[in-house]
Amino acid sequence: SKEYKGAYMTVLAEKAFAANENLRKILASCLFGTGCGELGKVTANVANGATTANVDARAAVTLDLSTQLYFIDSNNPYSGNAISSTANGYHTVSAVATNEDGSATITFTPAFVSNTNCSTGDYVMLYGGRDDTKAPLLPTGLAGWIPTDRSNLAAPVYANFFNVNRAAYPSRLAGSVVTQSAANKKKEAVTNAVRAVRRQGGVPNAIVGNDLDLVAIMAEIQASQNYWQATDGSSKGTKNAATVGFEKLKWSFSTSWLEYMYDDPYCPKGVAYVLDLDSIKFIALTETSNLDDGVSDNQPGAPETSAQAEPSTQYQFLVDDMYTTQPINTTDGPGLAVIFQLFGQFIISNPAHVAAVVFID
Repeated sequence: SKEYKGAYMTVLAEKAFAANENLRKILASCLFGTGCGELGKVTANVANGATTANVDARAAVTLDLSTQLYFIDSNNPYSGNAISSTANGYHTVSAVATNEDGSATITFTPAFVSNTNCSTGDYVMLYGGRDDTKAPLLPTGLAGWIPTDRSNLAAPVYANFFNVNRAAYPSRLAGSVVTQSAANKKKEAVTNAVRAVRRQGGVPNAIVGNDLDLVAIMAEIQASQNYWQATDGSSKGTKNAATVGFEKLKWSFSTSWLEYMYDDPYCPKGVAYVLDLDSIKFIALTETSNLDDGVSDNQPGAPETSAQAEPSTQYQFLVDDMYTTQPINTTDGPGLAVIFQLFGQFIISNPAHVAAVVFID
């Protein structure tokens, strides 16, 4: 644990923290998803009889031990068919081996038994993220509000998005999409997205992207920039020191000034978003204070385990509009189930004020 107190918590409070942490991870993934529960993509074919799968960095950071997942036969979470590789419909993650680039090899049970392979680029999905008609059950995130694939905007799932026919005027009703060209660098594509948001009346004030893309943009800037930095340690007895990299990246276009580019591992690699934060909201019927992890302003860190309050052990419905407790029978005798509940939705009130950036490697 981060602090000593966290090592001496009650089991109930510890489990409540783990449940809230899992909820935060899933919701962070939802912010950049369609609401269908996509965790990430497989980076190699998953064949019949396999008990392991290679997944990308987004999936590696989102899923956890005991996550229930399933595979689909497509890179489209709306239309991809679930591969019926288990009797109960899902696999349970039992181990995660992370690679240096952030990707991972996951081990799961039961084995993948199917005549249909899950191919490279197909999605790994959170079990329960879609209903029987493939409609999303989770909060709809930026991938749903600002789809980067504009070829399907006339399809029902896109055209009737929250009863809005976005195919009528995509750039205003589904945001702008700027795709990096082979002749341009990533940083130039981001600047064009800032311009697109500003042109449509937005006030761009934040950029969010995957941390691996941020490293690539930093490399572009350093490759085209010559600078001299005074080296510490000129005095006798002091050590020399130099700084490599940047503390933060700022963007400027005309009179628009963006203070931060946030690096977020839950954002898929290859996509970034230029945001007008006044247009983005999370509306909930239940209490959302348990979603706060205590880390702000793009600072590093993790939530403190000891900050988790111990749930009530009395049978109650929606305590503090956050959780419900109910008695259950266990193999060891009477027990208590604590069920955290969240009813909410991400809202982009004006999609014209948001732009997606698609990078090429």
